[in-house]
Amino acid sequence: MQRVAQQHDGTLSPAGIGFCRKNNVDENTISFKEKNDGIFLYAQKVIPGRDIVFWVADFFKESIYALQANLKMKWLSADISPSFIRPVRSLCAMVENKVIPIEMFGLKSRRFVFGQRVLSPGPHRIENARDYIPLLEKSSVVSSADKRRQIIQEEIKKVERILVGNVILDEELLNKCIGLSESPHVLYGEFDKSYLRLPLNLIVSVLKEHMNYFCITNKNGGLLPYYIGISNYECNCIDLMVEGTRNVVEGRLDDGAFYYDTDLSTPILDLNEGLKTSVFQEGMGSLFDKEQRIREMVVQNNLWPTEFSKEALVFAATYCKADLKTGCVQEFPDEMQGVMGGVLIRAQNAMGDKNLSNLAAEAIAQHYAPMGAGASLPTSFYGTILSLFDKLDSLCMMINAGVEIKGNKDPLGMRRLGLSVLRLIGIRGEDNAYSTTLFSLIDLWKSAAKLGGFTLKQDFDEKFQAFIFERIKFQLRTEFDPHSIEAISKHFLTRPFHDIRNFIKAIDSAIRSDGGEFLNAIIPYKRARSLLEQNNVSTTVNPELFQSDAEIDLYKKLLLVEEESSLNFKNSNYKEFLNCLGSLAKPLARFFDSVMVNDPNPQLKQNRLAMLLRIRFLYENIADFSVIQVQ
Repeated sequence: MQRVAQQHDGTLSPAGIGFCRKNNVDENTISFKEKNDGIFLYAQKVIPGRDIVFWVADFFKESIYALQANLKMKWLSADISPSFIRPVRSLCAMVENKVIPIEMFGLKSRRFVFGQRVLSPGPHRIENARDYIPLLEKSSVVSSADKRRQIIQEEIKKVERILVGNVILDEELLNKCIGLSESPHVLYGEFDKSYLRLPLNLIVSVLKEHMNYFCITNKNGGLLPYYIGISNYECNCIDLMVEGTRNVVEGRLDDGAFYYDTDLSTPILDLNEGLKTSVFQEGMGSLFDKEQRIREMVVQNNLWPTEFSKEALVFAATYCKADLKTGCVQEFPDEMQGVMGGVLIRAQNAMGDKNLSNLAAEAIAQHYAPMGAGASLPTSFYGTILSLFDKLDSLCMMINAGVEIKGNKDPLGMRRLGLSVLRLIGIRGEDNAYSTTLFSLIDLWKSAAKLGGFTLKQDFDEKFQAFIFERIKFQLRTEFDPHSIEAISKHFLTRPFHDIRNFIKAIDSAIRSDGGEFLNAIIPYKRARSLLEQNNVSTTVNPELFQSDAEIDLYKKLLLVEEESSLNFKNSNYKEFLNCLGSLAKPLARFFDSVMVNDPNPQLKQNRLAMLLRIRFLYENIADFSVIQVQ
């Protein structure tokens, strides 16, 4: 605008000068033009037309330079070429039979392409752009990523039939191999069976991270002593190639075995002591402190099933993070955390009783699950409890510390933690979820945090409820009507989620039932609610003041429904509970059709309003049915 672009003396302001520079226009050619919403700086710029080929070429350069990667390589000085995912050795840019002049990465475009570097290196002259893909195929390069995927998957199936096993087909690794290969060929080799003493996760991690190789299991899930790799071409001397890979594979497995054997020889108590100097998160204490809070939650909780070993779970909680100090976990954190802890507990028989040690080991091995929104929950009850208490502690500590989610930025993964906590207590109705309430869990955590010396902020409850309610509603909306969810939100903290799910299902069913009595009762209930918002009344009803059969019938029905609905809700018989409320539909409709609520006689008016208030409480003490939409 003129007031921004022009100074008092009529010259351009710094903002106006910046506008000219940005748009590459001469300051002497600009003017001001008036529009409906003000006077604006105006410049006319003529851009000569260009051949679309050259425009596309410039766009291509910009797009390639803008590609993001966690790690880029530098092979020339920055003034000649920027860093890129891989060194660029040749550049071919053509339209029809003409070369498009492009300069990138210190190279000029030519009409030459290069094939597979061993089988058909080239250069190969290309006469027309349409010959590009056929020429690559003749040069032993499969240009289509989908085709390379198909080749790899088909050859892997052949290997599975030969070895009578199932390849652990890691999708991330598969995509990497597809990207690395030009003419993919699947090979397999055998490593010494002595390495099978190592944990499956360790072997899989070593082969994946260091070799880009897959592992294979037998039909029972046990690891076989073979590895599957993807070579860049089919070698004539495949036996020699496989022998060479075997030497490297076993060398890498030797490194893994060194970490593993060293870790096994270190008592878990010594590893645990090292956690005292390992920070959990800034301002949230150490990992040792975290273990103590989880342990205290286990100790204080008394709602356990029969045939349950509290001793084993207390031990597991006390040492659940100890393996973070092992070499295996530090080398392969994502794959070995928890797993190595379980291995140590079993191998060292840390509890002095094999059965108890196995239970504790199982809990520690599984307590990082679920690792993602679609990942499986722990398969054992002990693992579920330890995972729940661990993730709840992390979430509550972050909320108490004032960590906030801003838009898409969630650096500490609070959304993921929240969903995991909710899944572990049954929000999706999954097997192995623990039936409890958020209220009791928060009480356990608060007590454990206070015993650990942490001060709870005054707004913790408010912030926790706001965060977890948002997560609950977001998750439930994937299955249920939003109005049904909102209606029972008052129970999110106080009832187990298997109960909440059943209640929502019952409401959803009642709403979707055409002509159902519950839905028919919502309309007169809302009318009663509207009348009561305009009056201040008590719930004391005097039957002697009734003037009509409609009042008498409604009151009798109300007394019956009050008793039956309370019993049904207490026993979680939600369908019957809603049917009880629905049975008020006809007497309520008859009441409103034949009775004047706002009677001139104040006693009659107050008595009728009192009965309606009882009905309103009957609905709203259980749920907020006012949010249910009625067509």
